[in-house]
Amino acid sequence: MFCPWGKWSYAQIEALGLQKRMIRDSYNYIDAYEMICKKARSMFFREINEELKISFTIPQYADELFSLTDSNRSYLKQWLPWLDAIQDASDTRKFIELQLLKFHQGEALHETIFYNNKIAGVLGFNQIDSLNGIGYLGYWLGEAFTGKGIMTFAVKDLVQLGFDYLPIQKIDVRCAVENKKKHSYP
Repeated sequence: MFCPWGKWSYAQIEALGLQKRMIRDSYNYIDAYEMICKKARSMFFREINEELKISFTIPQYADELFSLTDSNRSYLKQWLPWLDAIQDASDTRKFIELQLLKFHQGEALHETIFYNNKIAGVLGFNQIDSLNGIGYLGYWLGEAFTGKGIMTFAVKDLVQLGFDYLPIQKIDVRCAVENKKKHSYP
């Protein structure tokens, strides 16, 4: 089978965190594999420039992503009300597994941002309203990664991906009125 990420075995699909119980709920392995490849297209790693890469979020990122979240807790708390629910890497892993299931069902898309091969933050369509063609976009960066143009490039790429490969015709971004930087993104 062809997948833009390359040829993947069923074991590799499981390694992404798509547990058998999730797949058995609605599809067999072949159908799940084809669905993932069809929806994700070239999403496993997208090189934006020499320093910036965007990746489909997978459970293997949980430890590093939690570490970034935890070390930026006071900075991020002003914008992200869900932070108190994330207390350890297993919480991050559960969140990622939920996002993979939502992606599999066509309801969301979660990406991890890498800057110089380190996780810098995340972005994605937290919700995809296929009926109305709306992608609800959300994102955050660790404080040390702000001011470098990272999110501008990442958001432009995600929006283009949404228009090209997902049933999205409109992007909805909601942010705190006080968050002046977020108001300036495309």
